[in-house]
Amino acid sequence: MSPKPVGVPGLQRVSGILTRQDEIQKSLEELRSTIPGVEAAVLSTFDGLVLAASSSLAEETSKLAALGAAMLSLSQRVGQTYGVGDPQEVDLNGSEGRVIFFRVAGRAILVVSATINPAAGVNMGLVLLESRNFVQKLTRRLEATSRS
Repeated sequence: MSPKPVGVPGLQRVSGILTRQDEIQKSLEELRSTIPGVEAAVLSTFDGLVLAASSSLAEETSKLAALGAAMLSLSQRVGQTYGVGDPQEVDLNGSEGRVIFFRVAGRAILVVSATINPAAGVNMGLVLLESRNFVQKLTRRLEATSRS
């Protein structure tokens, strides 16, 4: 069976082989399961197509991907208008939680959604730090794939 691209260079699925997409899926699940408060982690294209996701509410992944595309587009326009360049991260910090949008390797969007619950050990600083670390690892992985 030949590989079928899923929209972002470096992500493809091949039957029976752990591929980049499978690795990313596992990484998203690990991000969500190891950091208290993270309810969803969705990787999508710039036009809102879900590439990989881990969420406690599966029906929310498409919404998060679409919102991620819209947020990146809007923040890009703001960045151009005010001369601050392309956005790398947009953080929506609300009274009940946080949604963070990251540009990944210039070709994908990661959306991380978390709820605030200090009693359950939720630390929003840790959510942000670990999400940024994940983006750096994923960026290196995708860039390495592009070169090979």
